[in-house]
Amino acid sequence: MAGTYSVVITDANGTTGGCRATKEVTITQPAAAVAVTATGSPESCLLNDGSISGSVSGGTAPYTVVLKKGGVQVGTAQVSASGGTYSFTGLAPGADYVVYANDNAGTTGGCADSEPAAVAPATNCISPHLFPTQTTCENYLCGNIEEFQLLRLCVTLSKGNPSTRTITNAVPGAMFYYGDYTPSTSGTVTIWVDQTAPSGYSGLDPQNTSNVRVYSQNCGSMSYTPNVVGNDVSVTFYAEAGVKYVISVKYNPKSIIGSPAPTASTKYRFEMRLGVNLGTSTLISGSAGELAIVTGCSDTTPPASGSCTFNSTAISSLQGIDKAEAGDLKAYPTPFSDKATIEFTTSVDENYTVRLYDMKGALVRELKSGAAKAGVVNQVEVDGRSLPEGLYLGRVVSNSGTQTVKLLLKR
Repeated sequence: MAGTYSVVITDANGTTGGCRATKEVTITQPAAAVAVTATGSPESCLLNDGSISGSVSGGTAPYTVVLKKGGVQVGTAQVSASGGTYSFTGLAPGADYVVYANDNAGTTGGCADSEPAAVAPATNCISPHLFPTQTTCENYLCGNIEEFQLLRLCVTLSKGNPSTRTITNAVPGAMFYYGDYTPSTSGTVTIWVDQTAPSGYSGLDPQNTSNVRVYSQNCGSMSYTPNVVGNDVSVTFYAEAGVKYVISVKYNPKSIIGSPAPTASTKYRFEMRLGVNLGTSTLISGSAGELAIVTGCSDTTPPASGSCTFNSTAISSLQGIDKAEAGDLKAYPTPFSDKATIEFTTSVDENYTVRLYDMKGALVRELKSGAAKAGVVNQVEVDGRSLPEGLYLGRVVSNSGTQTVKLLLKR
């Protein structure tokens, strides 16, 4: 133990009359050995965002901390003082992580320690953007997501050598991706539904442009331009600030027939991205969903009940009537040849803006803006004398939301 010691040496004549030498020796307490702790935190749903953190003490600071997964280095960190902490983030699930810590003396001649760690996969993870074929826009917006979600794609395999078996069928036979987007400013937007296939797999095929849809916030149909590029899909449309839009794409899961047998990590990822070019687009927060490919199961997703509906803003017919209505919003006469009137009331005092759009979603003109009094009828004139014949949308935007009514200009 540490302290000052005296070393006494005597010759054969003993302690009297002989020779004797004394030496004092001081022994100091060595620095404590390096000790590293490591604690793993599980990933969140779908994000590969697990973490491993801990502290390093003993030895001689500073320390170098290295993280390895399966023997391969995946991260490094510096800890400046004894008792200091480190953290590695953005980690995929795994039980084969090891944290190594070396003190200031380096890997040779210094002190070192290691500690295993694990990042648990997400549990009870739902994919609230993937659904069986019968799910509707209404189910997505106001239904019980957990009732409709598609958690996995169940596949059967060919017989024979396990290492060469391939997928021979997939259930369900069709599926939807649904996502929503609410812009902060008005203007024309392009939104991509981007999918990432697992290694060794091709993408799930979209079922042509007729199965790409854009809906308004009450699930009414929107005017838009679809585009399919390989397995990715884009839609371009005019979007108003503060209005929620729903984008859906129908996919053919059977397009993966012939792919290799899946592993526990075989998943497709779907997400929406904003931008004209997919390569420079930005992720729309909250739009990601993943679909696991699983053998030995059947499709257990319950059928959509269809019990959740919205009041549609669509009118039953534009021919032979003199008034179109959408809730508290009216337009008359319709068809009209030169001028029409949009009429609406609000339930509270609030500001409003009325705009006219063509059926491609392009803004034709802003008709009026102002302050509405609760229960008071507001009238806005639509002058169609300089406009071409066709179907138009009158849209009232207020603090309470958005209402749309159709007007037919016909001479």
